Amino acid sequence: MDAIGDLKNLSTNAAIMLKVSILTAWARLQAASVHQSYLRDVVGPQRAALIQFWVTSLRDYARIQTDQETSAGSSAMGANADPMASGLGKEVLLPYYELAWAPILEAVGTVMETSDPLVIAAMDGTEIVAGAAVPEPVLHRSEPTTFFWVLYGLAFEAAATAAGDLSSFHSESGTASPIVALSALTQLVDRRFSGNAVLDGPIFNELLTLLYRLAMVGPPSAQAFCARIVASLVKSHASELAKITPG
Repeated sequence: MDAIGDLKNLSTNAAIMLKVSILTAWARLQAASVHQSYLRDVVGPQRAALIQFWVTSLRDYARIQTDQETSAGSSAMGANADPMASGLGKEVLLPYYELAWAPILEAVGTVMETSDPLVIAAMDGTEIVAGAAVPEPVLHRSEPTTFFWVLYGLAFEAAATAAGDLSSFHSESGTASPIVALSALTQLVDRRFSGNAVLDGPIFNELLTLLYRLAMVGPPSAQAFCARIVASLVKSHASELAKITPG
């Protein structure tokens, strides 16, 4: 995307910012369609492409957020350098993604809740061409989807940060990002997306510790989601959890 209306030849950073803005607007429509059914007819025709763009945008955010090799003083990248791998790109784009990731994750979470095979394909990195058949989803996988750790990491970090700063559960506009994160975790721990990854010792213990803390000190909204996450875990991994013995 390098143009909009009369604006032509946008810089790479500007093009990415424009793309993220458009995807965020569509994400808000998707989230609103849960309660406003008429919006489903608006989002529906673009659903396949949007889901893929939303997932890859979250991947890009995680990439630019965790890239430790960038340097704000780097000027030798060249005119065609990837802005996600340059100090300037990170400085400009990171704050922009920080405003966009929660609405986009919320949209992906609402699609996950419907068990749409499109979101499983997107999480597996499968590109869906318009009009093409959607691959049959693997519902009882042992390995996580390709982008599982990206979304799980973003959601877990937001929830863990909120556990140390409960004021972040209160948002002046829209849904607070910790609630979005907990809602996404409810879906992500499902075997359709996580496989058996969340049952790995350290991962499982960290998740339970987070849920315990939020259940003890979090607001009622957080406590409700903690119960939902546990229910999702038990429902999806009942046979594996039955094999786990204390000690």
